[in-house]
This record gives sequence, structure tokens and C-alpha cells, in this order.
Amino acid sequence: MEKAHATHRTSARMGRAPTVQRRERCGRNSRSSMTLLALLLALLLAACASSQSPPAVRRAVPASTATISPTAGAVGHTHSAGTPGPVAPRYDAAILQHILDGMTLDQKLGQLFVVEYLYPDADHPDLDNMIGQMGAGGVILYQSMNIESVAQMQRLTADMRARARIPLILGADQEGGGDDQIDSIFGPHPAAWDIGQTGDPAVAAQNAARMAGELKQLGMNADFAPVVDVLTPQTAWIRAFSRSPDMVAKMGIAQVDAYQQNGIMACPKHFPGLGATVVNPHDALPVINSSRAFIEQHDLAPYRALIAHDPAMIMTTDLLMPALDPAMPAELSYPIVTGVLRQELGYDGVVITDALYMGGVTDRYSMAEAGVLAILAGNDLLEGPWDTEQMRAMVDALRAAVRSGRLPEARVNQSVMRILRLKQRFGLLPHVPLPRRQPTPGGDAPSAGA
Repeated sequence: MEKAHATHRTSARMGRAPTVQRRERCGRNSRSSMTLLALLLALLLAACASSQSPPAVRRAVPASTATISPTAGAVGHTHSAGTPGPVAPRYDAAILQHILDGMTLDQKLGQLFVVEYLYPDADHPDLDNMIGQMGAGGVILYQSMNIESVAQMQRLTADMRARARIPLILGADQEGGGDDQIDSIFGPHPAAWDIGQTGDPAVAAQNAARMAGELKQLGMNADFAPVVDVLTPQTAWIRAFSRSPDMVAKMGIAQVDAYQQNGIMACPKHFPGLGATVVNPHDALPVINSSRAFIEQHDLAPYRALIAHDPAMIMTTDLLMPALDPAMPAELSYPIVTGVLRQELGYDGVVITDALYMGGVTDRYSMAEAGVLAILAGNDLLEGPWDTEQMRAMVDALRAAVRSGRLPEARVNQSVMRILRLKQRFGLLPHVPLPRRQPTPGGDAPSAGA
């Protein structure tokens, strides 16, 4: 995902709406009755006894009926010596199912969104609306709108976390080179092409480890990187490592491992591969007429190698590959997202769309319709809405699709479970579940069968 449209970002910075008084946030009362303690103990014992749970000792943490708090070290795990360690796939199916079962339909739909926010502070009501009220699952931050200094970013990300019932994925398009979101604070980072020219995966790993540490200083836990597009002899751009699928795979693996060993979720992109395009998908839909055999050997090769390293997320994008699907843009295509990425390549992690406001999508569909199509295709996270009205329209469309039967709620549950699993894996969710959340007056009740 590249920098968002200059139109809405520039207008946000030049013609910013007046700030509003920050809302005082009432403290949430924790419940510590003997009934609750007994419930938590029973749930904990049941979870530990589950055959699906990893054999680990878990410490009870205070529970709240309103907020799921991160575990200690929420931005990553460390070895006992204090050095960064790999984030192992550590899931507790019973805990995650309990959280899912207590969520209303609207809470589930909120988790499907990674939103954009147009301001460097928390004063605008969009933040409360998108995170606090509609329950967005994450935020992507940009230098052009959000990132100004270490102290400012620590305040902003803390304010974002404070509004979230379920901890947020907070990330950036931090690639280096032309997409360097933090160079004004930490100095420039080399472009992928320059790293690829060294031929040394250790250089790629060192750069990713550096960026992971810097993102964590700013309060973030994800990087929507690396780019693993494989260039062709006809294309040249510095965001890609190489024209060699093998070299791209080696560099991509080195960066994914380094990010995740340092507690940052990695997100290889742009599936199934933009390396052959000369059209910017922000402007129009690229059409890549490569043969199926070439796509398998060239574009998909890095993903086939990377999936064994369990990347936290993979990002799909806007392009038309007639050899894979002659009708639908890739990120809205069931044959590509589910058929190729999930079934052929075997990836069962979180799949996130590229920005759904890009021209390659919006020339054909509204963002609301694109969101429904993306979930039906097999994506889990929808990236793009940048204000209250956009997110509300997209949530309304998803809710209507569920209620009409067009989008099965089981399909929504599948995506939410992947998102919760990812958040638990990276230390954002506790290993003791919350009590079942009661519906709010006038709100939607927990889903049928919950």
C-alpha cells in the first residue's frame, strides 16, 4: 500500500476541521466479586485443559466487561535474557472462542477495519467514532498526516489504544526509500532495490530490525512491509528488491523474520504481484497478461517461500490477472484470494486489502460494496476508510449483507477469529477471557449461537 490519495490527505492538513475539546473518558469499573472470580477460574481451568491449548502456564489478569487489555510486553516477546525473540504461533482456541462468542455482530464487523486518521492528535471526533464507537481493529499511520515526533506519536498511539475495547493493530507503510514514513524522526532508510543490490539477506534483516525498533518507540506493532513484488525486465521501481524471484524471496524472508523476531507484525505485499505493471493502481486498474505458468514461477514464488515463515499478514492489491481471474480485481477475487493464496499456497493467516479507495477499485465499485466483495473473496481486514461517514457506510453494507444472507456470519466469524488469533500471538490479547459482554440498550445483541 502506497501513500494514500494526496487529495484527502492534503485537504486534511491544509483545511483541517477545528479541534474539539477532548472528551473526558470515564474510568471503567472493574468487577471483582466472588462470582466473577469463580467464573474466571473455571474458564481458565477449562482453557488449560483444552486439547487445543498450548502447554503453557498462564497468569490471571484483571478482567473488565468493557475492555480487553494487552498482556505484558504487548509489542512483542523477549527471551529471558532480554534480547528480542521470535513470536511463536501461540494460540488458545478456547480463550479466543470465548471472546468471539461474546461479541455482537457490529463489534465483529468493526474488527475487520484498519482505518486511516487524518490528524496528528486525538482531538478529532473521528477517532472516538471509528475506534471507540465502531470498534475498528487497527489504524495505519502516515508521516503526511500523523507522524511528527517520538513524544507526539507516543501520545497519539496511547490515545488510540485507550479508546479500543480490543487492542489495535497500529502500523505504517514503513518500507524505506520512497515510502519512508519515519525518516523525519530517525533519518533515512535504504530502499528495497538498494538492499537487493547487495545480494546479502543479512543487510535486509538488519534494516528491518532497525525499523522494528523505531516503530516500537512510536507505539506501533505492525509494518505493512516488505514489498515482495518481482520486477520484470520492462519495469523498474525502488520499492522492489530484485527481478529475481529467488532473491526477492531471500530478502523478503530475512525482513519478515527480523520484524517478527523483534515483535512487529510483518505484511508481505502486493499479492499476487505488481512487478509487471506500469500502471499505478491508485489511478487505474493494472492489467497483467502474464501466463499462469509465468505467474506461478515468477510472482507467486516469493509467497510460496515466505508462507513457511508464518508472516502475520499478507496484503492483496488492485490488479487484473486474467490468467487467474478474468473478471475481478485481485483483492476482490475469490479465485485469487481464496483459491490461490489460501487453498493453493496454504496461507491461513490474516489477509488485508490494499487501500479500497484506490482508482483500481473505485472506478468500478463504491468502497462499501468493495468491502463486502473483499470479505467474500477471503480477505480479513479492510484498509481505507478515513472518516466516520466512510466507515459507517462500510459497516452498514456489511451488516446488510449478513442480514440478507449474501455474506454468511460464519464467514465474518472466520475473519474475526484470524484477527483475534493474530493479536493474541503478538501479545495484544490476554490469555484469560473476559466475562460475556451484555448488549447495550438499543444496540445489537450477541450473535445467534454465541
